[in-house]
Amino acid sequence: MIALLALIMSQGGDTLEDRRDTAVRAAAARVAPSLVTIETSGGTEIVGGQPGAGGRPGAPRIRRGLGPTTGIVVGADGWIISSAFNFANKPTSILVAVGGKRHVARVVATDRTRMLTLLKVEATDLVVPVAAGRADIRVGQSALALGRTLAPALDAPPSISLGIVSALDRVWGKALQTDAKVSPVNYGGPLIDIEGRVLGILVPASPQGEGDTAGFEWYDSGIGFAIYFDDAMSALPRLKAGRDLEKGMLGIAMEPGDQHEVQPKIATVAPGSAAEKSGLKAGDIITAIGAKPVGTPAQMLHALGRLYQGDKVSVTVRRGDEEIKVAELELGGPQAAIAMPWLGILPTRDDPEPGVLVRAVQPGGPADKAGMKAGDRIVGISRGPIPLPVQNRDSFSAFLESQMPGLELSLLVRRAGEAKDAKPQPIKVAMGAFPGDLLTRPEGTPSVKGAKAPDNPPAVKIETGTQKKNSADGSGKYWLHLPANYRPDVAHALVVWLHPFNKGKDKDLAGLIDAWDAFCTKYNIVLLAPQSEPDADWTPGDAEWIAQAIRETQEAMAIDKRRVIVHGMGSGGLMAYYLGFNKRDLTRGVAAVGSPMGTAPRDKVPGQPLAFFLVVGDRDPAREGVEQTRLKLQEKRYPVMLRLMEDAGSVYLDEPSIKGLVDWIDTLDRL
Repeated sequence: MIALLALIMSQGGDTLEDRRDTAVRAAAARVAPSLVTIETSGGTEIVGGQPGAGGRPGAPRIRRGLGPTTGIVVGADGWIISSAFNFANKPTSILVAVGGKRHVARVVATDRTRMLTLLKVEATDLVVPVAAGRADIRVGQSALALGRTLAPALDAPPSISLGIVSALDRVWGKALQTDAKVSPVNYGGPLIDIEGRVLGILVPASPQGEGDTAGFEWYDSGIGFAIYFDDAMSALPRLKAGRDLEKGMLGIAMEPGDQHEVQPKIATVAPGSAAEKSGLKAGDIITAIGAKPVGTPAQMLHALGRLYQGDKVSVTVRRGDEEIKVAELELGGPQAAIAMPWLGILPTRDDPEPGVLVRAVQPGGPADKAGMKAGDRIVGISRGPIPLPVQNRDSFSAFLESQMPGLELSLLVRRAGEAKDAKPQPIKVAMGAFPGDLLTRPEGTPSVKGAKAPDNPPAVKIETGTQKKNSADGSGKYWLHLPANYRPDVAHALVVWLHPFNKGKDKDLAGLIDAWDAFCTKYNIVLLAPQSEPDADWTPGDAEWIAQAIRETQEAMAIDKRRVIVHGMGSGGLMAYYLGFNKRDLTRGVAAVGSPMGTAPRDKVPGQPLAFFLVVGDRDPAREGVEQTRLKLQEKRYPVMLRLMEDAGSVYLDEPSIKGLVDWIDTLDRL
């Protein structure tokens, strides 16, 4: 700021505004020799979104490869860094213009936690900009967002957007926030201070999302992000080695709840993860990461957010009354895609007795091969000599989800038809890998209590039928449909319908409920239909009030948390993917109709299973994109089913397709 005042006082402008403009141009001119223009060709032209549905031209999409982008010099001998967003389309050709010359560039490596890509060109004597020290950056200081994409001449001045640094250590400590205009035209360019020092590299970023395009929905919103330039330079030696950098992970899932309020208690530990190798266990409460105390999952994520796979950190946990410190814990990367462990049974719901009553056995599955039958009751389980009692379906499923395919388990089973005091039989079962595109036949009585009237009917009768509601904070509206035979002693599935663009009018939601009413009645399903604002599409910001509506429904109704699905068509399908990946503590399935996934799927999370049911008409223009979505999900080893509707274009489900979806929902609590 002292330098700015000196510059203003030395200039001959008539007003303070004139002198400020002079200082801004001088700062941009200082860093301009280090800015490069990046031109790409080939690759995928469209990233994100999908063809239009329901008469709409199309959900928001990003067109890549048609215009230049920006980068910044980080090494005098030809090293360039830019936003990974600029290469999301996997271009076949990259040209970098710097110093009035064009050079062919190659991608060396990508930092996948900060989403920066390192390029190399054959050039020398390039100008490396001056970095502003991370410790010197202050909230409220002036900040300039620069880009090199709009001017036709290679040596033209960069574009400039003036703002301030509005927050520090956002996106789990990796980015600073600015209100300067940040959008695809300057992604990869620098955010500089008024003296021309580089504060950070402009990128799309999101605390919830991952991948090359995560956070692009914030562009031109007044909320922009830049990765600290100090951090980018620190990672440079590792990137130069040619290996992508992955975020460091413990390999745990936390107990559900508001990540800014609940204590950081471990729910599950992934097999083979850094946490398992270091001896961390489910039930441990994390109290410190390194020297920094943590009291919530958000604080824990913030402490880990800047670290890479291979970095070492100490972790302190409380286990009962004991404090345990694990020193030099080496963080792992994203868990290798491992198929869901699979026993091959459907459990009976609403079962008051200890254990798990087997409702159905998948022919040819692990349980079938071990000789298990419908009507058997699993009362104990073990991987060692001492069996543990099985309390109920939820505790049993949590145990199974922490195992790996191929492991042999010993089950204690009371066979079908035997008395309650009969001695359980030991049965050895080798866990299988869930095939993904397979329905365990939904046969047998799904609910023990559902076979008879409740012994104690509730004192307050719950209103059935369709109700219009507002979320508790008033930020959103939704319809709630309870079948006429709703009973509070029977576990119901919850289907959250996300309508396509401009299909959220009252008549549209009423028609959807009419199509589902008979299925809701027969199969114990509650339907929740959020309603967007008129002529407005879904945005990531809607996720919070929709999640609130789901929680409100779970608290008020008998909802089976293992059978909560988000279901959408067109842009509603995109919102369903977003909710599925970003609200995993609430959702267990995504059912998308005619909706390709716009971005790469996020990694699986231990203890939070997520399955997908994709439907598309065989004549729908979106068919190819939906089929590609299935392949991407299968690569991550998510359970995914794809169903084609014959002789159909871009339309909603016909009755047989709804029945197929209902059967899939009925199997989401499979074990």
